[in-house]
This record gives sequence, structure tokens and C-alpha cells, in this order.
Amino acid sequence: MSAPPPAQTFLTLRGYVSDPVVAAFIAGGVAGAVSRTVVSPLERLKILFQIQSVGREEYKMSVHKALAKMWREEGWRGFMAGNGSNCLRIVPYSAVQFGSYNFYKRVCLVLSRVLSCRFSAENLPLKTLHICTSDT
Repeated sequence: MSAPPPAQTFLTLRGYVSDPVVAAFIAGGVAGAVSRTVVSPLERLKILFQIQSVGREEYKMSVHKALAKMWREEGWRGFMAGNGSNCLRIVPYSAVQFGSYNFYKRVCLVLSRVLSCRFSAENLPLKTLHICTSDT
């Protein structure tokens, strides 16, 4: 049994990813990773501020000076330290949250057509389903 040609595999993958629910799931994961990466230096600095013991003066300075010190001493790696584990934690969470919201939005639109009533993104059923998914 031979593998399908690369063009066919690409078209199959493209068709799968173009599904709105899957696309929203992927977009949520990517958005979560990007947001964590952007704020990674500040998250690391927050942890450094929090773990200081009494009497240590290493990071008793303004945020700007502390970031400059971190850059001088550790460089880019210091800014991104711990970002991989943060992304591993936030990508599934963001993907499920964003994907479920879009999935429930589509379900409510279908229900509103079938039941001839009004379900919209602002209504209670959608928000209830979304809260139940995101808090579990």
C-alpha cells in the first residue's frame, strides 16, 4: 500500500483545517502561545521579584532597570526562560476556550434556525455553555 501523493495529502489537510471549528481551535492555541511569549520577560521578572528573600537587594529596582539587568546578565535566553512550559500549559487551554466558543456559537445559530427562535452570541445559552467548558 503506497502513501497518497503529497498534493493529495495537502488538500486533505487544507480541507480539514478550513473547517471553522478546527480553524478556531488552532487560532486559539496560536493566540495563547503568542500572548505568553510576548509577556514572557515580564512573567519571568514577576517571579524574580516574588522569590527574593528578605535582605537580598539583587532585584530591588524599577521594572525597567530590572529588565535591563536581566538582558545584560542573561540575554534573550533569560527573557524566554520558562516560556516553553508556559506555552505547553496555555496552548490547550486557549485552544479549547476559543474553539468551544465558536462551536457553541455555530450550534446556537443552527438551533435558532431549526427552532425558529432567537439564540445569539449575546444570549444566555451560549454564554452558559462557554462558561461550563472554560471552567472545567
